[in-house]
Amino acid sequence: SVPVFANQVSESIDDGLDGHDPRHTRMDRLRARAMAQYGVTRIEDLPVNFGGLALEYGEAATTAAYRQHFDALFTNYERQSRLLQALSPLSPRLPLQGWSAGFAETDFAAHRAFLQDAEQYRYAVVQALNQAVVRSTPGQPRAPVRVADITADVDRVAGRALTLDETWGRQWPNGVLLLTWLGLSVGFALWAAGRLHRLP
Repeated sequence: SVPVFANQVSESIDDGLDGHDPRHTRMDRLRARAMAQYGVTRIEDLPVNFGGLALEYGEAATTAAYRQHFDALFTNYERQSRLLQALSPLSPRLPLQGWSAGFAETDFAAHRAFLQDAEQYRYAVVQALNQAVVRSTPGQPRAPVRVADITADVDRVAGRALTLDETWGRQWPNGVLLLTWLGLSVGFALWAAGRLHRLP
């Protein structure tokens, strides 16, 4: 359920992906690494904005937690899809539905690919903004900056369409089942026509 999923993600964010790395401990390590890197003993003496570093690190940790749990969720969905495909020989509707969704790129595989591309773009945009904060001077007024200027170099989501070969590579089992159902239907029709022809 959604509440259970949300709680699992929140726990991973708060306690780390392994469940034994609390958020405050990770932030302490980040402070220590930043001060060691720039050779200072106080956060205030850093030549970069530590708030931006914290935002950048926090986004990376949060995204890693979400990706881990979504990967597990998607794996479960794929398992269900394989089970549904295993039942396809029972009815022509199932392979026809999968075939149609596959070539229309509305099946689960296409949906997941789009979500991953969109998430990759979102993450890149957010981290570009966080980097702008890192480069800003703490406590000093900043000149207005357009978000579009900061994110101009971020690759857009292309939404590449799959080739027919790629789609067929995923949909050939449904294609074989549909041809089998077609062959059975034609065979039954011919058999029935033959019986009708022999009736007095």
